[in-house]
Amino acid sequence: MIIATSGHVDHGKTLLVHAITGIETDRLEEEKARGLTIDLGFAYTTIDDMRIGFIDVPGHIKFISNMLAGVSAIDFGLLVIAADDGPMPQTAEHLAILNLIGIKQGAVVLTKIDRVAPERIAAAQKEIQALTRGTFLKDAKVFPVSGTQLTGINELTAFLVKTARSLQRHQQHGHFRLAIDRSFSVKGAGQVVTGSVISGQVQMNDELILAPQGVPVRVRSIHRQNEAAEEGQPGDRCAINIAGNDLARAQLHRGNYLTSNPHHQVTSRCDILATLLPSEILGLKQSTPVHIHCGANHVTGRLITLESQGLAPGETALAQMILAEPINLWFGDQLIIRDQSAARTLGGGRVLDPTAPGRGRTNSRRLAELRLLAEQRPLTETLEHWLQAQPEGSSRAQLTRQFNLTDTEIDRLLAANTFIENKHGIIAPAILQQHQQQTLTAIERWQTANPQQPGLPIQQISSLIRINNGLLSLCLDLLIKDKRLALAGNLYRLPNHAAQLSQPLISLWTSVEPILAKDPTKPPVLHELAKQINMEPVPASKLLNQLVGAGFLVRPVANRYFLPAGVERLRELVTETAQRSDAQGFGVADFRDSCGIGRNLCIEILEYFDRTGVTQRIGDRRKLRNPGI
Repeated sequence: MIIATSGHVDHGKTLLVHAITGIETDRLEEEKARGLTIDLGFAYTTIDDMRIGFIDVPGHIKFISNMLAGVSAIDFGLLVIAADDGPMPQTAEHLAILNLIGIKQGAVVLTKIDRVAPERIAAAQKEIQALTRGTFLKDAKVFPVSGTQLTGINELTAFLVKTARSLQRHQQHGHFRLAIDRSFSVKGAGQVVTGSVISGQVQMNDELILAPQGVPVRVRSIHRQNEAAEEGQPGDRCAINIAGNDLARAQLHRGNYLTSNPHHQVTSRCDILATLLPSEILGLKQSTPVHIHCGANHVTGRLITLESQGLAPGETALAQMILAEPINLWFGDQLIIRDQSAARTLGGGRVLDPTAPGRGRTNSRRLAELRLLAEQRPLTETLEHWLQAQPEGSSRAQLTRQFNLTDTEIDRLLAANTFIENKHGIIAPAILQQHQQQTLTAIERWQTANPQQPGLPIQQISSLIRINNGLLSLCLDLLIKDKRLALAGNLYRLPNHAAQLSQPLISLWTSVEPILAKDPTKPPVLHELAKQINMEPVPASKLLNQLVGAGFLVRPVANRYFLPAGVERLRELVTETAQRSDAQGFGVADFRDSCGIGRNLCIEILEYFDRTGVTQRIGDRRKLRNPGI
């Protein structure tokens, strides 16, 4: 269990940790000389086989940013209050920060009880009760202790051990993330970074990414809670020895991350659920400059509410944070917001969309999506509702980038639901059906208005409906598969639609159709066909091309005309051939054996299917471009 000790300066946090662990957490000479904690201090101890770690965060107002770096992934919060002083300004601020970042378990330690009378202890306990009202510590136990005389230390230690045994570990979903709060070099070992593991797991020799630099690194060794370990998990304090070719030029610093997320990205604009502390006297106006802390990151920015003209004291609302410099953020990350002079904490926020669009694109549908993300649900349930509300679906990369999901977790989500995945992405069936009907209706209306036209290409369909090209291609493929649409050449049409023909073309069609229907996959070459209909090849070709334009014929090769059914049969044979082939694909000879036509014609037909997106040529082999359809 990782415990953060927080509270006002000189209220006995460091002495308390020393009394429990025997370890002095002040490590800087300046800290020892001044008697206060400036940077983060760490202490670990094993009590009754339970490993407990303490993060001793600085209490002085000037060192709040260091305090914020230490509480990004803790299990338990100890609020330390001196009996003689009682709650002080930084006591209230530390409590507010712990509450804003979502700490659920904690206790209050009333220190220096050896310095005051019993009446003062009773008064301090009443002050604590008033301070913690409405926070995660409202029902927490209060432990009166003396760090110098060790009074009450055994009772507090026993309580912490008991809590550690019953602690529910952090969820281990997601790619590995460690928020770096310190980095240093060790002679003979190289670069070491320390921080809190926020999600996922890390093991020896794992390949990770230093973000936001994008530098690949390898894990050489791991220390967890100050002991050598084979792995690190969420909630652990880890020191990781890393190596990488470009590490020397990476300018590594506090605020960076180690991650296994291949789609990590930096952002300077995010949508959040923002809260202004009730203790604020004035509301927060639109676009007020603020300081933002997340993990060990500290940047400036502006907060803009999305549904009002500011944030009132105690109010929680959807907002957009515009950062002065980009940082790494993911869904669910907790932010702390401080005033322009970085003198006090104003409130906090939970990241809903780490890569938000500009406010100009915030409409009612967008606000509904953000409200859905803001609801406190299990992640899997949130993802189900979010995907069902995406009008164009989502890609695996987007799910990984925004929600930090691994491929295994995405597979698990798909297995538990009816979402459809294909090369174009992941989409809910009901939404896909809506898009199919929208596509079909648009084509029906167009053909009603243009009865003389044989069909229309995908580019023209795209201009009639507003969905992305990948999703449109999927809808068209599925409509053809269900025989609700037909494809002749590159033209899409309703199955029963036939363009209106002139009398000469009707006569020609009457003559040509029976000839080609004898063997749809092996039509005669042009000069043979022209001879059978008593025409010269050149004038015959001009009229036959008009039948192609009308959708009655297809001309996949230069000197042959096919019925659409013949081309469709060849396409089926290509699919069957590909399905029988190995991982390398199939060759011309394989297709020739399947269809029984000559080698030269096989080559021409396969080149036609390459051009129309059915197959992909790789050397002298071919594969289906979309085997799932």
